[in-house]
Amino acid sequence: MELYLVWVIVGVVLIGLEIVFPTFFLLFLGVAAFLVASIVAIKPLMLLSFQLFLFAVFSLISSFFWWYSLNPKLKQKEWKHVSIESAIGRVGMITEWSQENCRIKFDTPVLGDSNWTCFSDEKLAVGDQAVVEDIIGNKFKVKGVINQNVDT
Repeated sequence: MELYLVWVIVGVVLIGLEIVFPTFFLLFLGVAAFLVASIVAIKPLMLLSFQLFLFAVFSLISSFFWWYSLNPKLKQKEWKHVSIESAIGRVGMITEWSQENCRIKFDTPVLGDSNWTCFSDEKLAVGDQAVVEDIIGNKFKVKGVINQNVDT
């Protein structure tokens, strides 16, 4: 078997593992393996130690590229494509309640976060369920939910 095919297989396996572990890190290691495969295909008599050195160098370069260039862009919370009104009507649980501070937690993230500061015109207690009525600034205006159990 040609040695460059080994690097192609390593690249395919690393990119395949990216599907299982979605961190994008293994994707760039797979790209590094493909770069080594292309160089070994051009110069097949290259020493294995030098191939491993190239793989390490390409892995470091691609990892730095990922960490300092692409990763921060993916972490930015831009919600231009999400309607703020999509939060209205969502039900969460009050996790903290006082005159100064109120927090609500949702089972699934709302606008990118599961925990939000909130306020209410009515008195609520920790553990109560509340529904989002409005968004004022960066706080949710909530009201208590009345549970209605209907047996059918």
